[in-house]
Amino acid sequence: MNDTIMAEEMQSPKKVAFANRKYTNEEKRKMEEEELEQMLKEQRGETEEKTAEPEEAEPTNAEEKTFKKRYGDLRRHMQEKEQEFQTQIDELKKQLEGATRKEIKLPKSDEDLDAWAKKLS
Repeated sequence: MNDTIMAEEMQSPKKVAFANRKYTNEEKRKMEEEELEQMLKEQRGETEEKTAEPEEAEPTNAEEKTFKKRYGDLRRHMQEKEQEFQTQIDELKKQLEGATRKEIKLPKSDEDLDAWAKKLS
C-alpha cells in the first residue's frame, strides 16, 4: 500500500578508493627538513663529501624491467644515430672546405664563357 520510496533511501553507498601515495605530508615535511639541515651544514662548511651517487633500486616487477630495458635500448640507439649524423656532418664540412679551397672561378666575359663551355663538353 505504501510503496513510495524516499530519495534518501535510494542513494547508493559511497565508494571509497584508497590511493597509494608515494609520500604523505609528514614524510614530505621530514624529507624537506633533512634537506634543509644538509644545506645549512653545507653552507657552514660541515659537509660530508659523498663520492658515490645514490644508485637506483632494481625494478621489482616485470613491467618496470621491460621499461628499463626499452629505455636503455632507445637511448643507445639515439647515441648511435647521433654519432652517425655527426660523422656525416663532418664529412660534408670537409667537402665544403675542399670545394672552397679549389675556388671555382666562373667566367666573366663572353670569351671566357665560350672557353669554359668547350672545356666542360
